[in-house]
Amino acid sequence: MALVLWIAIYVKFIIDLFAWVDDTFGWDFGGNLAYYAPYADFYPARQTRLLEFWDEIGLPHDKPKQEWGSKLLILGFDVDPNAMTITMPVEARADLSQAIRKFAVVGNRWTLKEYQHLGGWINWSLNVYPLLRPALSALYEKMAGKTKSNQRIWTNKAVVRELLWFVEKLDVSDGVRMLDSEEWGLEEAELVIYCDACPTG
Repeated sequence: MALVLWIAIYVKFIIDLFAWVDDTFGWDFGGNLAYYAPYADFYPARQTRLLEFWDEIGLPHDKPKQEWGSKLLILGFDVDPNAMTITMPVEARADLSQAIRKFAVVGNRWTLKEYQHLGGWINWSLNVYPLLRPALSALYEKMAGKTKSNQRIWTNKAVVRELLWFVEKLDVSDGVRMLDSEEWGLEEAELVIYCDACPTG
């Protein structure tokens, strides 16, 4: 795909193309549309030129994947370049919150596979809620060293506490604002620990 993009940019002069794995994306000015006959629809002009180039070299593509608009669903997140925000869709956030609440009960025994599934789901959400990373510590600690996917693992108080903290923050967080991302400062910390990783001091 890299060579195809290079040709599109430097030979066909379709500027500002980017790629992530096998997805190509870019931007165009609002209202700058061009008709793409094979799909009988209008698309941003650069996207139309890229589709025509792909047709020229025989690269297959499908109409349902040709998304465009002022707000897009990308990797399961709502991306709004005009508002400069990345958020989790309301339904996806509610589903995750519900799954965590079901999981986070002291004394429950879930399989390693279920722990991994929930951990992966939460980890995915951290793309939008990066400040909630601490919520996975106890969960990962419970999985450490275990390899049998059907092995049952007790849900302890530490896991429950961290997961419920995550849900509490998830329910009131609005995602990432690309131009106004927040960091917790030292003055907001309840505890600050300095350490030295050097074995000789």
